[in-house]
Amino acid sequence: MPSSTAKKVLANNPQKQERFDKLMASEYDPTMSMDSNISMILRMLRDEDMGPKSIPGKSTGGEIEIKKGGDYIKDLL
Repeated sequence: MPSSTAKKVLANNPQKQERFDKLMASEYDPTMSMDSNISMILRMLRDEDMGPKSIPGKSTGGEIEIKKGGDYIKDLL
């Protein structure tokens, strides 16, 4: 069962929620803020989807935007 954080940041992409939780468990850096850790994990998931960066036009990722002062994280995976 995905965590509440995974459900929140990947609401539009539920098939990636379990992978997000696994990466959070293995890659979480306690010296970084929660927002920074979430951003790092979302970036890792996006990089997994993109494949080799040398293949033009194969990017399925987008920008990860975390806005301060609110509980808003936009995922474009």
